[in-house]
Formats: sequence, C-alpha cells, structure tokens
Amino acid sequence: MTLPHVNANPFPFLQGGGEMGQLTRQFDWSKTSLGTPDTWPASLCISLGILLNSKFPMFLYWGPDYICFYNDAYRPSLGVTGKHPAVLGSRGKDIWPEVWAFNRPRLNAIMAGGEATWEEDQLLPIYRNGKIEPVYWTYSYSPVKDEKGQVRGVFVACTETTQKVLTTQQLAVSEQRFQNLIRQATAGIIVLTGESFQVTIVNEAYARLVNHTVEDLLHQPLFEVIPEAVDPFRPILQQVMQTGEPLHLFEQPYQIQEESGSRAGFLNLIYQPYREQDGTITGVVVFCQDVTSQVHAQQELLNKSRDLELALTIGNLGSFKVDIASRLSTHSQAIVDWFELPSQQYQLDDVFQLIHEQDREKTIQAIEDSIAGKQSGYHNVTYRVISRQNGHLRYLHSMGQVLTEKGKPVSISGIIQDVTPTVISRQALEESEAALRDAIELAELTTWTIDLTKDQMYTSEKYARKFGLPHTEMSLEEAWSMVHPDDRRHLTRLWEQSLNPESNGGFQAEYRILNAQTDQPQTIQVIGQHYRNAKGEAHRFLGTARDITLERELQNTLENEVQKRTEELAAVNEELQASSEEVAKSNEILSTHLEEMTQLNRLLHLSNDRLKQFAYVASHDLQEPLRKIQAFSTLIEKKYADRLDEQGLTILSKITKSGEQMSTLIQDLLAFSRLAVDQDEKMIVSLQRVLARVLESLEIRLQETKADLQIDPLPALLGDESQLRQLFQNLLSNALKFVKVGEIPRIHVYSQLITSTDLPPELQTVLKAPRYYRISVADQGIGFEPQYAERLFEVFQRLHTRQQYKGTGIGLAICQRVMENHQGAITAKSEPGQGATFHVFFPA
Repeated sequence: MTLPHVNANPFPFLQGGGEMGQLTRQFDWSKTSLGTPDTWPASLCISLGILLNSKFPMFLYWGPDYICFYNDAYRPSLGVTGKHPAVLGSRGKDIWPEVWAFNRPRLNAIMAGGEATWEEDQLLPIYRNGKIEPVYWTYSYSPVKDEKGQVRGVFVACTETTQKVLTTQQLAVSEQRFQNLIRQATAGIIVLTGESFQVTIVNEAYARLVNHTVEDLLHQPLFEVIPEAVDPFRPILQQVMQTGEPLHLFEQPYQIQEESGSRAGFLNLIYQPYREQDGTITGVVVFCQDVTSQVHAQQELLNKSRDLELALTIGNLGSFKVDIASRLSTHSQAIVDWFELPSQQYQLDDVFQLIHEQDREKTIQAIEDSIAGKQSGYHNVTYRVISRQNGHLRYLHSMGQVLTEKGKPVSISGIIQDVTPTVISRQALEESEAALRDAIELAELTTWTIDLTKDQMYTSEKYARKFGLPHTEMSLEEAWSMVHPDDRRHLTRLWEQSLNPESNGGFQAEYRILNAQTDQPQTIQVIGQHYRNAKGEAHRFLGTARDITLERELQNTLENEVQKRTEELAAVNEELQASSEEVAKSNEILSTHLEEMTQLNRLLHLSNDRLKQFAYVASHDLQEPLRKIQAFSTLIEKKYADRLDEQGLTILSKITKSGEQMSTLIQDLLAFSRLAVDQDEKMIVSLQRVLARVLESLEIRLQETKADLQIDPLPALLGDESQLRQLFQNLLSNALKFVKVGEIPRIHVYSQLITSTDLPPELQTVLKAPRYYRISVADQGIGFEPQYAERLFEVFQRLHTRQQYKGTGIGLAICQRVMENHQGAITAKSEPGQGATFHVFFPA
C-alpha cells in the first residue's frame, strides 16, 4: 500500500527509529481515533520513543480501539508479504482477525487494570507470506499508564521462537527415534559413563546377552551388576576413554552363567568413545553382535572345505572357462588330454566337433540354453568322446555356470569330470538287474512289500493278477482276510517268530489264500525278510510269493494214487513191490523238484538283494555322484568281487581312491569360485594385522619347521580382509612347503611404494593406478624354472607330483583371483635351487 505523504514538522519523540520511524512520521493519523501526534498524551509519546529506537521486537496497542504500533525489530515477524505496513495505525481487531479471539480477552484484562502477563513459546498462527502460518511467540503484555495512573495502552515485548520450537520438536522426535532404534536393534547396545562405567543407555538385546533385564542394568555401575566381566572388559573401556580411539574386536569368546549352567559363544565388539558436545569423552558406547552361529558355521565350513579339497585333488576333475564374446575356451591340462587338444585354448565350436555325434546336439543345446539364461545360466550334461589315437570311449560329465556383468552373459566357468568308470559300473548294474528280472520271470515269482508303520501291503502287478486283486495296494487287514481260516494260526506263529529280536528277520511260510475274485483257495510259498529302523524296530518286510497250487494238487494226487495202489497191491507181494518201486521213483522226482525249489529260493534271495541295491541307486538317480562313488564301489566289491579278475579289482580300488581325492579338489574349487561371487564390501585393512592372523593359523607348521621368518612393516590398504588372509596363507604355506631337503624355511616379507613406471613391463598395460604397493614374499626354497612362472597361476597346475609335495594346484590360482578382485596383480620370479619371490601389486 502507498502511504500518503503528510507535510508536517516531525515531532521529537518520533525521531529516528529506522523504517518504522519514517512510516510513523509519514502516516496520516488524523484519520484514526488517536488524531494528530500533537494531541497525543505524553505516555504515548514516551512509549513510542522507546519502541521505535529499541533493537528488541516491540509492539504497542493504544486506546480502546487498540491502534497498532511496532518497530523495525518486530518487522521481520510479519513476513515478506502480508500485513506490513498495513498493521501500522490499524485497529487490532481489523488487522489481527485470525488471533483476535485469543488476544482480545488478554488485552481487555490488562486495560482493566490487570497485571502484566508472560507467555512462552505460545502458538499464534498469523497470516503472512500469502498464507496462515503457525508461529510461536515468547512475549509479555504490560500496561502503559498515563500521568493519572490510568491504563491507556498495552506494551508488548516479544520475540518469535518458531524456529526454536520446531527445532526442539525435531530433536524430541529424533531422540525418540534414536531410543526406538536402540530398543529395537538386534545387536546389543550399551552406553557406559563416568569412572564407575554407569549404564546410561542399554537395550533388550544386550540385556538378554548378559542374562539380565534392562531394569537390572539401567543407572547401575556395570561391574557391580556383572562382576565377572571386570577382566578383561574394564581395561578395554579405560583404554578407549583414555585414547579416544575406537576398538574393534571380532569373534571374541565369552561365557555367561545361567540358572541351567554356563552359556558360551562368540561376539563381535565395537568400543566407541562417547563424546559430549564440547568433545569431552565421558564414557564408552559398546556394540555387541552375537556371532556364535556364524563362527560355528565357519568352523563347519572349514571342515567341509578340507573334505572338498581332498575330493578335488583326487577326483580326476578338469576345469574350463569360455569367453562368450570370442567363444574362446580355456582348459586345464586334464581336459586337454581327454579331448586330445593341441593347446589349452581352443574355439568352443571346434571343441563341440570332438564330441560323439550322438551326444553333440544335446550338449550344444544345453550350453547355448545356459547362455540364453535358461536353467539360471547353469548346464549339466554328460557326453562321450572317442580317442582319435586308440578309439577308446570316454564318458565326460560337464557342469558350468554363466557369469554376467550388468545383466549380460560374459563367460562360462565350470568343471568336467571323467565318469567313465561310474557309467561302466552303472551299465553293469543295469545288465545285472535285467538278468535278475529275467530270473524272477523264469521262476514265476511275484514280489510284495509290507510297511508296518502304515499297516499297508504293496504287491507287484503280477502278484495282483495271479491272486485276483483289483489293485497293488491294500491294508494288512485286507491281506489277512485272504488267508485261509485253517492256516491263520500257523501263519501267525511263523510271523511272530520272524519279528523276534533274536531272529535274523527271515520269514518262510506255505499256506493257502482265497482268490479275491473266485474265492477259491490257492497255495502259496512265501519267502521274506524284515528290516529294522535306527531304534531296532521292524518297520518293513520285503519278499516273494510263488503259486504252488498246481504242485500241491499234483503232490496230493500222487499221494492219493500211491495210497490207492498200496491198498490194491496189499494182497499181492509182486504188485506191492512194483508199487513201492514206483513210489520210490516218484519220491526221487519229488526230491529233485524240491532241490530245484531250494535253488530257486536262493536265486530269489540273491535277486531281492540286488533289486534293493538297484532301487537305491535308481531312487537317487545318481544326483550325488561324489557321495555315491564309494557306495557303488562297495556294492561291486560285495556282490561281484568273485566275478572280477585282477584288473577289475584294481579298477575298483582306483574308483574308491578317486572318490576320496574328489573331496579335496571340490573344496579348493569352491574356494576359488567363491572369490568370483562372494566379495564383501572393501574397507581399510592393515596388512600387518592380516599377517599376524595368518601366522596364528600356521603356528604349528612354523614350530615344526623351525622357520626363520622376517616380516618388515607393511601398509594398510583398501581391500577384503578375508580374501587377503587367503592370499598370504597360500603364499606362506607354499614357502614353508617347497624347502630344500635338510634345510629350514627362510622367508622374508617386505613392501615398497612404487609408481606405475616401476611395474614389470607385462603389467604396465594392465594396471592403471599411478602408484602401487609391491608386497614381496621371498623364500630360499627349491625354486622352479622361469618358463613356468605364468603357468603356476592356472587352476590345477603343478610342477611336482603329489607324492613329492601335497596340494591341489589351486592355491596360486586363488592368489591370482584375489589380486584380480583388488585391481592388482601377482608375479613370480625364480631359478631352480635359488628360491622364489612372489610379488603382489596393490593400488595405493
């Protein structure tokens, strides 16, 4: 709004006052109930003189209309756009409609002679900046009296506290969130303050960890509640408070006493100094994470890794890697030998041409499907190759996984196993099983199974057809109802005898059953065997049944005929003699028949045993070849040893040894493959600390060899601590292993900061950082020929036999993979008999 200019002499009490002083002087007061300034009472003039020249926000309501005055310090509270300068000279109710219902009673009380008031952080929303805004005020209302003591106006000293109130509210919300975060955190959190380490903050997770409640701990000196924790935790807390440096402890063992006994485990601990706003350290914040399950899992994984390393070493496995863009396939030496390749790198499409033509299409399809993303990028296929030198057939089992970058397939990594002995054994078992089925058919046997846990009987289809059953499954009650009533007592006795714990579980019986369709009796001969569970309880019966109705009818007919003839020839000795001879001959025939039946029963037992083994293999469908190698070899040794010549027994022995070797090799491959996918977030790692932990794990080996080990100061760098431990574990293990006969290991570990120009020539085009830490591990061992320096880092590459030096040939490949993950490199230099030096280059 534009204020009219009044040409009037300024009044002394309106002098100064900045913008509001000028606006007050220019205002046309004649249009208000106050009139011109020359008529204003002294009390008003004095109040305005104070108000306009004060640097503190002030406001004045005057007269019964509550005419408004304010100063420059109050001006910002009206906002950029809004009531300024319209407030000046306006009536209170006209200019403050949004808060007048709140202000008017208070102003009236002051005008009526009431005492001054004080309000702190009072919310009074006002219209400013084009909208109603929530505004907080701290202010006082004071009466302004004239020379007669009458209250003529209300003086307002005020300051806007909106920002302070909002900040306080935000802090309260933040504090509440912080408290909720601590309470709900799964990790234990406790804040200890003062020399007595009093518990200031603690959450439920920490209280549970130490077998107490939050109420037990809160506001109490920690070591009065948990005296057993004084050693070693008090020195640690004191160290953190004195040095101001945080402390991280990993996998620390602990033991807590509980009512039921002691509870032990492992903790990851972070001790952080607790600082006040001025930086003073007054306590320690402790974060505790129970990692007992992780430590146990790591220990279990380590045990399994050792088994896998053995399997990989002796499992006759080969590895390969295919670059999908170039389709160039790189193979280990085993695969080169199996395929009779000219080199370790070969075009994938050319490799396909070496596969047996009957298996080629399915193999190509399996690998191309994995590249296209089917089966989660995984292929698993068995195929044959034929030696071009001697024509021998070899069965190979290939397993691989497509690796991607940014969703695009870039390579395939995998292993190939020579499964020729396994396939040949399986084929032999299939032939044996077929022979057993033929034997069963020839013997006219039917099979049955009884599951005692379910009271169910399962029969072969031939059994069901022969005895008129509508299906091959029925309850034991139904099966019992088919037994002839006259034979049930006898059958019950035999059944109970077989279930006796002292029996061998065998069951043989001959009895009659009633055909389910014709209700005619049929005589059957049953042979069975029961099997017990881990508790020693019989839970399953397996057996065979043969219909001998015709035999028994013939036998009965023969017996009746003999009886008839005996009676007919009783009177005549010659006829009696003839009948006796005929009976003897018949008995001889019957005896021969019984011997044949006994032989068939033996064949039946053998058939059942073989069928059980075959069913076991078929049910697993060879899904776990590593675990089954020894099972198959044991089966062959037990059932077919008498059919194998010396060469066959030798092959069987090799199968068993290969199964044991496979475990170690798989473990190393697992560790090697993990380095490509399981990479933790990198952080600053002290190599000095990494070497210290590696030396702890090698402590026994170092003592046994009396090794002379010199480790110079090493830097801290950005990396993955677990992978760096693997790197130096393998390098130091090799240095301890490849030692001259009769000498002790002498190892020197040192470092140097170099520029990229000091890198070996072969690395200058690969590594891009301007500076590198070169960490060197030098020994005085047996050394090796320089031409093998690059080959050392390939998977399964060995320069010595396993009889000379144990190992899988994967350790240095793991070292190279670790350096690739750290954007670095590894090289080796050596001469035979002159020791070896391995250099690893980390970006600085």
